[in-house]
Amino acid sequence: MDEETCGQVTLLYVIEIKLIIHLTFVCAAASLAHQMAFAQFSQVIGYQILWERQALY
Repeated sequence: MDEETCGQVTLLYVIEIKLIIHLTFVCAAASLAHQMAFAQFSQVIGYQILWERQALY
């Protein structure tokens, strides 16, 4: 393997690693946002149920 080919392969590996890291962060961020949205959603539902119970009594 000559120097030029070696450089190209190294560059490809670097791009691939950066892409994997980027995707990992994107997935983690999306997962976190999803969890937070779900927590907020269930909190709102919880408040609504409490509100309705108080209105009944």
